[in-house]
Amino acid sequence: MYYQRIADTYETGFSYSSTVGGVTTTSKEQNGMDKTVTNEIGATLKSAVDMKPENWFMGFQMGSMITLTWEKQTNEFKAADTVDNAGNVTANSDTTKTVNYVDWTSNLNMQYGFYVPLPDDYRLDFKLNYQQLTDFEDISVELIVPLK
Repeated sequence: MYYQRIADTYETGFSYSSTVGGVTTTSKEQNGMDKTVTNEIGATLKSAVDMKPENWFMGFQMGSMITLTWEKQTNEFKAADTVDNAGNVTANSDTTKTVNYVDWTSNLNMQYGFYVPLPDDYRLDFKLNYQQLTDFEDISVELIVPLK
């Protein structure tokens, strides 16, 4: 089981000047905020089985991993305050909070295969990997070498 929180906050603001008839006006905005928060909670369950019937030259394998995740992302925006030429601040209280999405996801990975025991505890594995039971991904072949 795991929990993950990602929060990105950006302070917003800018300044600009314009000249009309020889008079320059400078405006400034400050203390704005744009914040995105993502919360994610998930759980993973893994299982595996190896079996080799007696007197058979090969064994069989099956493994699975089930993942369930809940994710929520919100965005909060605060409009920037305005500062005029004299330095007077006009506070802007416009704030919006938006839920971008709330999502449940589940995933099932399956693995089927067989293995052949070799001399000196070596083993050769052949595996078929699937997503969601029907979506074939790949075939893998592994040679397991014991470290002695």
